[in-house]
This record gives sequence, C-alpha cells and structure tokens, in this order.
Amino acid sequence: MKLFYAFLILLFFFGCKEKKSTFESKIEIPKEIKDEKFYNALRQSINIAENNNIDPITISPIFTANNLYIYISESTNDCSFGNYYSLPLTINKKYYTIDFIINEFLTNHIDTVNLNFTPLKMDIEFFCHEFSGYAFRYQKNEVGNYQLRKLAHFYDTDYDFVLKEDKQYFPILYEPEEPVEEIK
Repeated sequence: MKLFYAFLILLFFFGCKEKKSTFESKIEIPKEIKDEKFYNALRQSINIAENNNIDPITISPIFTANNLYIYISESTNDCSFGNYYSLPLTINKKYYTIDFIINEFLTNHIDTVNLNFTPLKMDIEFFCHEFSGYAFRYQKNEVGNYQLRKLAHFYDTDYDFVLKEDKQYFPILYEPEEPVEEIK
C-alpha cells in the first residue's frame, strides 16, 4: 500500500511539473515587451488579420492613456516620416516587424533600450502605396485588460475609429484645425 501512495505522490508531482512547463512554453513574450496584456492583444490582432487573408508584415501599435490601437498591413513601412522604434518579432514561427510610434505611454509597455530607432526625417520624399490591412482598437476594461472594441479596414473612412480623446496621439492623421477668421 505504501508503494501505491508513493506512486500517486510521484505522479502528482510529475503531473504538476508537466502542466507548468506546457503553460510556460505557450508564452513567447520577448524581453522588450513588458506588458503581457499588450502581447495578447497583438497575437489576437495577428490571428484575426491572417484569418481574413491578410499576411501581416508591418504592425504599428499606438498606446494611449486607456486604449491601444494596432495597425496591421501587408507592406513594409514606407509611409512614415520616422520617429519610431522597430522590433523584429517571431510569433508562432512567423516573422513580423513591429514599429512603435513614440509617445509618453510607450515605455510603460516596451523596453526601448535595445530597439532600432528611425529618426524623424522631414527632407525625404513622402511616398505611400495602397495596401491591405486592418486597424484594431482595444479599450481597457475595469480590470485593466484590453478588449477589442472596433475593427476597421485600413483605409476605412470611419472617423469614429480613433476616439476623440486619443486624436492628439495621431498627429499625421488628425492635424489640429486652423481657426477660421471671421469675414467682416
């Protein structure tokens, strides 16, 4: 009987150890990404894009106070003036490039010390070609987890996609409107 109990105890310990290692092998978070919640939203966005026949090459997350915007496209980033960090990333044995737009919230989620930096270059020719992709908006719930709230095609003209309180973090898309002088 003692041998039977010893066998059960050993089985229990090996079973627990096996479950732990299986769980750990599923989490592939790179050391530069400090926020597991962001990483999970990123993986969800990639899965949705791939399931809708979009082959993501460039991914651009934009962090705001309470929201996360992720833009996924099938082309390389040739539409940016610069001022972003790049992180090559492998998820499920597939290679992606993530371009992190710099703002005050970035370092809460990403360690930028060893990332490639592309400085702002205003003297370059601005060229953009049309490509397929998706934009995702995640909002934090009361627990602080990101929940997918809205999904749009990359060139969707839905101006409600970026929330009003977040437009300041999209300077190229939402230029401040010039005050109109009253004609007398």
